[in-house]
Order: sequence, then structure tokens, then C-alpha cells
Amino acid sequence: MKHLYISGVSTLKLTAEKCTGCGRCVDVCPHGVFDIHDHRAQIIALDSCMECGACSQNCSFGALSVKKRRRMRGRNDQRPDDQGRP
Repeated sequence: MKHLYISGVSTLKLTAEKCTGCGRCVDVCPHGVFDIHDHRAQIIALDSCMECGACSQNCSFGALSVKKRRRMRGRNDQRPDDQGRP
């Protein structure tokens, strides 16, 4: 089943000049965002990226980046100054 995400919002970036074509991004990406063509990684399914960061964390050459987003607080999350108060 193909995963659906909002189109055009992924922060994933590939710096092709830094890519050595090792294929690690292909191996670690859970949604098949990458493929190797002409000994370099290519993003083939950007809108399938869930921005987990596995590719950027495993790229030894710094060719991939995903912007960190601040976590949205849920209803049950407490702020550090709440000290357990409702």
C-alpha cells in the first residue's frame, strides 16, 4: 500500500555533489523515497517522505538533510512549569 502525505511540504534535501552512491539511503528509507542512478542517489518519491530522518542520520557524507520540526504538544502533555496541575 502506498503511503499518502501532503504534497510539496517535505523538507528533505539532497546535495548531489556530496553523494557517493553508496546506497545507504535506499537501504534505510522505509518508504522507498530514493533510488540510485548513475552512481548517485536520486529522490524518486519526495511526497512519500515522512521525514523520519533515517536517511540523513545514516549518510556518512552529509548529502541528505531533513529539517527538524518542533514537536506539537498534545492535550495531555505538560509544560515544565505545570508541575502536574491540570
